[in-house]
Amino acid sequence: MNNHSQRSISSRWQEINREVGKFVGFVTQIENHQQSGMIEESRVMLIFISMLNFLTHILTLFYLFIYLPD
Repeated sequence: MNNHSQRSISSRWQEINREVGKFVGFVTQIENHQQSGMIEESRVMLIFISMLNFLTHILTLFYLFIYLPD
């Protein structure tokens, strides 16, 4: 594998890793923050919707990672 390919893969992986970190931080914030008037079902739904958005973004990044040339 040439140097350009290694840098490209590393850069794309760092972007995916950054997004995973953002998502984990967001979910942790929701879990730890006691919002007045928010029932447990609402918190779960907020996390679920956030997870769907996150997965859509990550799948897009994986697609680009796999199918885009360096």
